Amino acid sequence: MSMRRNAVRALCLLPWVGLAAARVAFGYRRHGLDELPAWLSGVSPLPRPLRDPVVAGALVSRTASFLPPRHMGRCLKRSLILLDLWSRCGLEPELHLGIKKAGNTRLYHAWLTARDCPALLSEDTSFAEIFTQPARSSS
Repeated sequence: MSMRRNAVRALCLLPWVGLAAARVAFGYRRHGLDELPAWLSGVSPLPRPLRDPVVAGALVSRTASFLPPRHMGRCLKRSLILLDLWSRCGLEPELHLGIKKAGNTRLYHAWLTARDCPALLSEDTSFAEIFTQPARSSS
């Protein structure tokens, strides 16, 4: 029964995922990365039955390659879309950017954490964190 409930919840979340992706595409062009998390988190909450950050994460992971913006790396796009959705779920996510050296190249990675729900996404400890931005500014 819970698998069916999650499938229905995911189907109902699809328009919200599309809205979050559109907001990321719009906001990315107008705000710097240091302002974008606070702007994305200024959202109204989801209806209570849809507030499931785990289902939202799974849905974004499955649909990210089809969503705007097209010019953005997968992990950054996924993190920014989830930042919007997790904020709508009542969480206070933080955006992290990291770097690691692999031979002569540098690899970059983006991920989210949420202190109030640490099991959602675990950071990749092989990346040295170079940037952390709380979603909500100190207002």
